[in-house]
Amino acid sequence: MKRTEKSLLYRLTEYNETAVPMHMPGHKRNTRLLKAPLPYEIDITEIDGFDNLHDMNGVLKETAALAASLYGSKAAFPLVGGSTCGILAAVHALAAFGSHVLIARNCHKSVFHAVELMGLYPHYVCPEADGFGICGKITPEAIKSALCAERNIRLVIVTSPTYEGVISDIANIAAVCHENGALLLVDSAHGAHLGFSPRFCASAVSSGADAVVMSLHKTMPALTQTALLHICTDAVDKNKISEALSIFETSSPSYVLLSSIDACLRFISQDGEALFSALYENLSFFYKETNDLKALSVLQYDDFSKLIISTKNTALTGTGLADILRNQFHIEVEMAGIDYILAISSICDSKDNLMKFAAALKEIDAEIPVLQTEAGAKKEIVLPQMQETPSAARQRCGEFVPLSCSEGRECLEYVWAYPPGIPLIVPGERIDRRFIETAEDFSQAKIPLKSTKGLLDNKIWVRKK
Repeated sequence: MKRTEKSLLYRLTEYNETAVPMHMPGHKRNTRLLKAPLPYEIDITEIDGFDNLHDMNGVLKETAALAASLYGSKAAFPLVGGSTCGILAAVHALAAFGSHVLIARNCHKSVFHAVELMGLYPHYVCPEADGFGICGKITPEAIKSALCAERNIRLVIVTSPTYEGVISDIANIAAVCHENGALLLVDSAHGAHLGFSPRFCASAVSSGADAVVMSLHKTMPALTQTALLHICTDAVDKNKISEALSIFETSSPSYVLLSSIDACLRFISQDGEALFSALYENLSFFYKETNDLKALSVLQYDDFSKLIISTKNTALTGTGLADILRNQFHIEVEMAGIDYILAISSICDSKDNLMKFAAALKEIDAEIPVLQTEAGAKKEIVLPQMQETPSAARQRCGEFVPLSCSEGRECLEYVWAYPPGIPLIVPGERIDRRFIETAEDFSQAKIPLKSTKGLLDNKIWVRKK
């Protein structure tokens, strides 16, 4: 393979000198604040005196204990394979093979992959979508209804907070689960920063969940791929979690990543309160500065560190707004949807960067016309009909057919936009007109859809006739 003209390191250095990072990871490349030079000097293997991630008895055990103490869990496992690793391991440990499981339909694809690997029978509970196309909360009432309808469910999985910062009532959901003999696993990949300040929402760890997975790197000052798996109640067998992690986590964990986890936890334990207070003040300035936008709309959900800007009343798509921010203002946002963008803030964002972001939005807003559109109503998410379980469907012989001609066929692959990685359709589900139209909407907005087979390019893998 021919080498590119510029190395990856050169490109990263060049980007760091010019761009305003309104996106993950949470450390925001703020070396002045963090004072933690990385990484070659600390990249080792499990040599004497440096412990072993799969049998923690030394320095890594101390890191795990610090994580548990900081978040208030009974035990914590540092992860170097991201929240995906934690989700796979937790489902493997908490669900018996072939059993029934209740899943929030807006869960990350890793949850569905765990369902497939464990041969689980999934039941779904759906959030409402608001008028901006953003998934809302999972309610305790919806969980209770589903558990009463299917008495064999012993594991419930929900996402809280969501990518956009929507937080469900985990305390009451946990109570409903426990009353019905089920454990609650919370994918809190986007919630590692919660619980450290009364100005922000509580963490799922302290809200009654049995196990919680969180990505440190998404919203905290830690390197990409770092995460934690928390055991929060005595109902979870620590040994089973350890055994599952030995399957799904690498046997050669990166000490660069592990040192990043340790540094992040120590940093927060020492200065967390002051840093989150500063973030709150900086965000208050941002929301004040963008309060009078006439065309764009700044949305605010439970976790107000997630900055969501809607283009719904403009001729711009979310991708169009992201392009302007990138090309004209050197601001890279986290995600561009069909009609909104998502920017992620963290304790490592300076007030100056947030003000640059606000100023850019105001300048763009002043130049685009307001369209007269009706306010969007809350929408019910209608799922494709499940014909068989994902694990069964993945064993079928398949064929590619044009997406436009796929209505009524059984899908044999996952299809998602990344980010956020939530499946639009799952193997074993029947392709309907609604899914085809949704895929077309993404295409028109220039948002590529990905699938198990690769890029979804007008063809989809279905069960062979």
